[in-house]
Amino acid sequence: MFYKHVSIAIRDVAKEIDDWDDLDKPNKTWWKAEFENHYPQKILDTTFLLMFGHLEEMLVLLHKSFNPKKAGIDPRETSIKKFKPYIKSLLGDHLKDYQYLIEAHTIRNSLIHCAGRVDLMSDSAKVEKVLSRNPECFGTYNKRVFVKIGGLSKMQKSIHKMTEELLNKSIQLTAKNQRGRYPLI
Repeated sequence: MFYKHVSIAIRDVAKEIDDWDDLDKPNKTWWKAEFENHYPQKILDTTFLLMFGHLEEMLVLLHKSFNPKKAGIDPRETSIKKFKPYIKSLLGDHLKDYQYLIEAHTIRNSLIHCAGRVDLMSDSAKVEKVLSRNPECFGTYNKRVFVKIGGLSKMQKSIHKMTEELLNKSIQLTAKNQRGRYPLI
């Protein structure tokens, strides 16, 4: 929703640029290009990064409150990778969405740590592999990674599906573990 609302606002501002009286034509042209080309891509990238924040928060909350197997986290890992023991404890080897999110995490790191510059990543081969495996989701331009609308959509669906599966599986296991504990009155 954030992406859609901000994209509409950006398009609306771009339509008004020709009416800006305080700018000459070259500056209007420059601003129009910013609003029509540069900003929409930055909003895709930013929304993608915001979704990671949401995912990490959801994993913290799920792990804390919906963890019937009392699975720990991997202290050697960071971000979403540290939750693999918890995720695996509930989903077993059904980790398709988690695997995509790990690949997307590589793109996230590139965007955050080196402004998307593939050639500046410590493991640029890993980034290249993710890009080649997900051409509908990510691309490169001028040696910089960018998120496509397909990547944003797949990210949203993967987060939704995985967190829903974690919650549902947790509730099922909790209910199963509590059967027979309380006598019927």
